Amino acid sequence: MVGKKRFVIIANGFLINVEGYLLEMGKSTYNRKKLPPEDMYKTPEEYYQGEVLEDYTRSKSLMRIQERITKRALRILGDPAPNCLILDMGMGCGFSTSYLFLNNYNVVGIDLIYEMLTKYKIPELNPVNGNIKKLPFRSKSFDYIISISALQWIINKLKRVERARVLKDVAIRIDLLLKRKGKAVFQFYSVSSNVMREIGAVFADNGHFGEESTFIIDNPNSSTKRKTFLYLKKE
Repeated sequence: MVGKKRFVIIANGFLINVEGYLLEMGKSTYNRKKLPPEDMYKTPEEYYQGEVLEDYTRSKSLMRIQERITKRALRILGDPAPNCLILDMGMGCGFSTSYLFLNNYNVVGIDLIYEMLTKYKIPELNPVNGNIKKLPFRSKSFDYIISISALQWIINKLKRVERARVLKDVAIRIDLLLKRKGKAVFQFYSVSSNVMREIGAVFADNGHFGEESTFIIDNPNSSTKRKTFLYLKKE
């Protein structure tokens, strides 16, 4: 990609900053009170095992949360028509994937943890056991890509140089997998403003993502409801 792209931050519909890739988010009263698992464990495999995995996959409250986030992601994508093909990156046990399937979307899900993929018996989903850092699909396969609560695990515990390399690989792969005019949305929980700058810069410089690509932050000042979305639209 030639030249610097502009990535914007929108919080509850209000523009915070439009200059450069991604600059300061302004003053926020948001303060994360406890460390999430991705800040305490090196990999998702270390965390999601045994009783933790069983509790996660059986949790009705987590299922409802994932469904709400998936609905929000679909709105950000412009409410795609049900006959499109969607990739669910980091599907976990299939909360989002199942919701999409039951609402008549054509969906393919992929996750690194095999045990996650065995919890819900919906054979039509045919989930893929694989690494979202190395997506094993053909170019221009998907109309849309969604990823709910997985991006923070991709870059978890990585130093800046390695994080930039991993994000670059993901950005290039997303660009290859999306059809022309395709869209992607990554929902993730809070990372530092410096890391958000890095994410914005990497996706701006790698791939054919247009000027509409942006960060959207819902409930930016809430410690419990804050959610960040990276929206990408391929040119």
